[in-house]
Formats: sequence, structure tokens, C-alpha cells
Amino acid sequence: MLLDEQCALWIEWHNAKHVIPQYTLYLVNARVFLDLTKERLQRMRDDVWESSLTNRFDVVSYNLFVSMASLNSANSFANFDMERIMTLAKYYPDEYGKLKL
Repeated sequence: MLLDEQCALWIEWHNAKHVIPQYTLYLVNARVFLDLTKERLQRMRDDVWESSLTNRFDVVSYNLFVSMASLNSANSFANFDMERIMTLAKYYPDEYGKLKL
């Protein structure tokens, strides 16, 4: 759920508080807070991970590593990025003909 959708959902619930019992609002607020916290923590992890990689590897190694991560099947290929895969293919031109790229 995107941040804007979460905020809209929270506003809907908040505006309907005269209809919904107070404990339900607490649950909704807790859920929104939890989702926002998880999203921010993931962004922090991603930022630390990326800066750690760029500090340890040269640009080509970093690009290869990130491009390979685009092929990871975890979470239904959640990291799939066609541009990164094309970058990976450009590093191995003998494996792919120019017509294939």
C-alpha cells in the first residue's frame, strides 16, 4: 500500500470516528503507524545497503551486482528492472548479439 493510499485510508477512518467505535480507530491508527514505520525502515536499509556497496566495490562491480539482483526470484521478482538487466547484458556482449539487445 502506498503512503498516499495509507493516508487516505486513515483520513477516511478518522472522519468516520463518530460511526466507528474508538477501539477500531486505535487499531486503524496502529496499522497505519506500523505500515509507515516498516516502509521507512526498509528505505533506511536500502540506503545503507546501497552506500555500503558503493563504498566497497568499483562502479562496474557494483553495477554487475545490482543487475544480478534484478534477476532474483524472491518476492515474485520484486527487484526486476529491465534497465539493470540491459546493463548486465552490455557487460557481456559476446553472450548476446547486437540484434538481441
